[in-house]
Amino acid sequence: MSTLGILLALGGLVWLAVRLTRRQIALSTLADSLPTDRRGLVAVDQSTGKVLDASNELATVEASWHPVRFPQGWESRSAGFPSERAFFDRTLGGRREWCEKRCRGAWRVERPDSVNPTFWFADRRDAADFTLQWYPFKCT
Repeated sequence: MSTLGILLALGGLVWLAVRLTRRQIALSTLADSLPTDRRGLVAVDQSTGKVLDASNELATVEASWHPVRFPQGWESRSAGFPSERAFFDRTLGGRREWCEKRCRGAWRVERPDSVNPTFWFADRRDAADFTLQWYPFKCT
């Protein structure tokens, strides 16, 4: 591979890292701007990638969508069987990226910066797949 090819590949990786970081900063900023007693519901616009306040959708979401509620200590899967190496994703970056790539229906996050966030899925299968992938107590 030529030097130019390596530089282009490196530039692409830097661009991707900057884009993901900017989206995560926007998510944190939005969550911080909401009242602390109810962080609200946030969504990511699939076309622009912007993080949106979706708190006005909460009643509709709670009525018909499928929740996945994480307990305190959700960032670790080490309590399951078989035990897995604990990892931390307090910024929800990995989970958000997984949802963006794999969810067939809409999804939202309630209280994203709390110690036990709730993910909501319009599609029941998305909720089941997400749980199998990310829930901290995975038993086989």
